Amino acid sequence: MWDNNLTKHEASIISGLNFVARGYPLCKHIDPASVYISSTRGTPQDPFFFVQCGDTATNILAVKNVFFSKSEADAIDWKTRAVAERFF
Repeated sequence: MWDNNLTKHEASIISGLNFVARGYPLCKHIDPASVYISSTRGTPQDPFFFVQCGDTATNILAVKNVFFSKSEADAIDWKTRAVAERFF
């Protein structure tokens, strides 16, 4: 559920979600409604976000969380699609 904690990072989250949706080879299905701030990773200045990846309709056991940090999402160059190597 989108809330005030996510709103202040909206641009970073959208950039990260777009990368996961377009360029993360292991994620053919993502659930953008599942995005939230990780409570176990990151810092207040550079939080980590996660989104569920996988097809819950056909294989619930294959669903996993994909994590990305604010700094990684902000570093994506959408003209060249250059990203941090951690994404691969």
